[in-house]
Amino acid sequence: MNRTFRITLLLGLFAMGPTPGCLAAAIESTSAPLTAPAEQSSVLARLLGGDILSRKQLATVISATTDALVRQNLRALDPALRLSDEQRHALSARLAADIRPAVEQAVRSADIHTQTDMLADCLTRRISAEDRHALVVFYHSTTGKHYLEFSAQLDGLVGAGLSRIASQPVSFNRSQMSDSVLLTKRRRLIDMSTPVLQLQSAVDAKDRHSSAVTDLAIEFLSIESGTKFDQLAQRYAAELPAFSDFQRTRGFQQQIRAESEWSQGLLAHLAPALQQTENTIALMRPGWESLIHTMQPPSPASAPQ
Repeated sequence: MNRTFRITLLLGLFAMGPTPGCLAAAIESTSAPLTAPAEQSSVLARLLGGDILSRKQLATVISATTDALVRQNLRALDPALRLSDEQRHALSARLAADIRPAVEQAVRSADIHTQTDMLADCLTRRISAEDRHALVVFYHSTTGKHYLEFSAQLDGLVGAGLSRIASQPVSFNRSQMSDSVLLTKRRRLIDMSTPVLQLQSAVDAKDRHSSAVTDLAIEFLSIESGTKFDQLAQRYAAELPAFSDFQRTRGFQQQIRAESEWSQGLLAHLAPALQQTENTIALMRPGWESLIHTMQPPSPASAPQ
C-alpha cells in the first residue's frame, strides 16, 4: 500500500473522536456505570468515540489524503518542474477531481458498527475488568466529563495539525517563538492529546528517526497553532493537574495502547478498499501523462526543423 496514503489515513484515524455534542449524548445514554466486563467495554468504546465518525471528521481525512496523493503524483508527473504555475494548478485540479472519488469510496467503506465492536474488543483484551470499571466511573464523574470535553477539543486541534503536516510541505521559523517557557507549556499540552499519545505508543522506543519526526511535528504545532492551545489551556487551567494525574493511571495507559491497537486494526480492516484505490489511481496515470504531454512544449531535439 502507498506509504503516503497509509500514513495520512492513520493520522486521520488517530485524530477521530467524539465531538462535544455527540460526547454529551454518549455520556447521557450511559449514565449509570456498568459492572459487566462486556458492557464496560461497550460503554468505553462509545465514550471514546469508536461509534462516532462525523461527516466533518470523515471529510477532513478524505481531503488530507486526497491532497497528499495529489502532491505525490504531481511530483512524479513533473519532476523537473517544467510546467508553469498555471499549468501545475490545472493539473492539480484534474488530479484532485480524479483521485478524491476513489479516496472517498475507500474511507466511507468503514462500517461504524464494526469499528465500535473492534474498539470494544481491544479494550476488553488490553484493560483489566477492574481498570475498565475505574475508567467508566471516572468518565461519568464531573472531572471525567470535563476531561472528555477537553480531550475532544485538544484532539481536534492536534489531529487537524497532523493531517496538514502529512498532506503538504510545512515550514516554520523558530524565531516566531521567543518565549521558551510558553513553548514548553504548549508542548506539554500537546503531549496530552490522544493522537500524540497513540503515535508515541505505536513508535518503537529505539526508532530514533520516528521519535525525532514526532518531536518535530509537536514543535511545529506548538508554533503554528500556539494561540489556540493557549486558549484551551486557559479554559481548563484549574483542572489540568487532575487531567495529568489521570493520564498517569494504569487504566489510562492501557486505554491508550488499546486505542492505538484499534487504529492500526481499523487501517488493516480498510486495507482491501485502500488497495483498490491504489489500483484505480494507477489506471488513471496514463491519462495524466497524456495531459502532461499536451501541456509541455516540445524539447529542442524533437522540434520540427
